[in-house]
Amino acid sequence: MLSKIDRTKKKKHKENMLHVLAGASARLTQLETRTHHLENSVENLKVSVGNNHGSTDGKLRQLANILGEAEDVSSRDLKPMQLTDEAFPGGPEDVSSQDLKPMQLTDEAFPGGPQDLSLLRSFRNHVATRLWIGEDRHELKVVNHGRKVTDFRLENEHVKAIVEMSGLAPLLEACYRIVDKGLLSAFAERWHKDTSSFHLPVGEMTITLDDVSSLLHLPISGDLCSFPSFGADEACLYLVELLGATKEEAVRETKFTRGAHVRFRWLQDLYEANIEDGHFDYAARAFLLHLVGCTIFADKSATYADVALLELFRDLKTCGKYAWGASALAYMYDQLNDASMHHTKQMAGYMTLLQAWIFEHFPAIGSRQLTIGYKERAPRACRWTPIRGAGDVFTIRTALDMLQTKDILWMPYTVHREHRPFHDISLFSGYIRCGSSAFPLRAHTGHSCSMVTLGTSCRRH
Repeated sequence: MLSKIDRTKKKKHKENMLHVLAGASARLTQLETRTHHLENSVENLKVSVGNNHGSTDGKLRQLANILGEAEDVSSRDLKPMQLTDEAFPGGPEDVSSQDLKPMQLTDEAFPGGPQDLSLLRSFRNHVATRLWIGEDRHELKVVNHGRKVTDFRLENEHVKAIVEMSGLAPLLEACYRIVDKGLLSAFAERWHKDTSSFHLPVGEMTITLDDVSSLLHLPISGDLCSFPSFGADEACLYLVELLGATKEEAVRETKFTRGAHVRFRWLQDLYEANIEDGHFDYAARAFLLHLVGCTIFADKSATYADVALLELFRDLKTCGKYAWGASALAYMYDQLNDASMHHTKQMAGYMTLLQAWIFEHFPAIGSRQLTIGYKERAPRACRWTPIRGAGDVFTIRTALDMLQTKDILWMPYTVHREHRPFHDISLFSGYIRCGSSAFPLRAHTGHSCSMVTLGTSCRRH
């Protein structure tokens, strides 16, 4: 009889334990679902805003990262349920020796992932963690304005001279009309913001100052780009003062874009009007704003340029002082940082730079053909012509998984050195800045240089 009572009690205890555990599991599922809904809401808001309010996109990106961190913190901080007598009336006095133990969040939460998260602190929000559990975001929506650049003809000699003096003229050549979003998406999945590098089976690789210099022929030494952040009212003043727009035109455009932005089409129309009126400085600034907005500072809005960039062209005689290449690289790092997070669906930045870098260093990955008539005196990116619809993200993932050292071209610019020599500044290790954001840069040869003062220049001291 006592044995039967004992078995009955044990059965009841077991049922109680299963009931409590089921409740805890339901609570965790509910928490995950709510977090997922919050992430979706943030992404939808980002798409709807379209980067129309100056720094809005950056703030939304920070909000999305905070939500991701909140998810991680909640997972870490949820205390394991204490099994006590209160949980099981009439139950055993001591449950500490029971086989059922609360799950501990350890490195095993990321099978095949990093063993030490003290370096890759953002890994919990990385796209790789979701791919491992079968949550595939597929290909990213990629922003590319190659057609806008090549279709905007620069024929006025006065404006052409100003563009040449600015140091940005090579962008008119080094600009792909089409890009491979599957290729770019797969590489973005390999990027880690904590190291500013792609993590590959053969080790880490990154885009360097020398890559930018060789591929785009942009200057990599000089002042780093700095520009203000402001609203629509100040943007109107800039448009009137620096582009020659009327106050009514400026107000109407900023109202249309809902912020300190202007449409690329509007800039083209204003350029033509200024050329006809003989206002060549205004026309040059409109052209340059259109050029950098479509290339090295392309954002997710896909149709607008940030009016704040006009500050870089206030003095047309000195705008060639900027290290355009270093700023383009910093901006590309920022966009890759965002693209590597699991909640991101779209990638901006200068896609020609990223795709040309892949073409040069990975001969067997990505589809392209040699450009007919290419000469080494042109930017190295011009050597390749991308092929439309060449591949998909799944194919590129497999190719990267199988990558070996022999599959990489480590020194692709040897023949190009006659026209674009190696610059010592390419050995720089430290931080590069674009606007108010700074990003770590490591020398690609293993050499190191002394740090530079942030916000002043990209010169080796």
